[in-house]
Amino acid sequence: GAKTGTPVALRFDPNAKVVITRYTNLPAAPYTAAQAQRGEQVYNSTCASCHQNEKFIGKEFVVNWGDRRVGDFYQLVRQTMPVDNPGSLKDQQYLDVTAYILKANHAPATTDSLSADTTIMRGRKIGVHP
Repeated sequence: GAKTGTPVALRFDPNAKVVITRYTNLPAAPYTAAQAQRGEQVYNSTCASCHQNEKFIGKEFVVNWGDRRVGDFYQLVRQTMPVDNPGSLKDQQYLDVTAYILKANHAPATTDSLSADTTIMRGRKIGVHP
């Protein structure tokens, strides 16, 4: 195998903080009712076996994700789920699940689809409320 350098001990900084940026000035992410309906089916068949609804529907989700960029949530889900095979769903299925989560948290449906377009993902927020 390849030779590596001397191991470096990891250092824990007790003063480190995670900064979560809220984007209250961005418009809410769009999604269609059809996307949310498909997303509910994917959620129920793939996600619900591990995730209880209270993590993604209601106050806890709104507190953790409200006014954050929709792309941050989408990328997290796409890169880490399902836990036993991350990234194994089709891109449209990840978009549809995201749309379902928006709908379940009372974000209104629109005539525009949620898409993986960078402008949408970076320029729209998760506009939800309990």
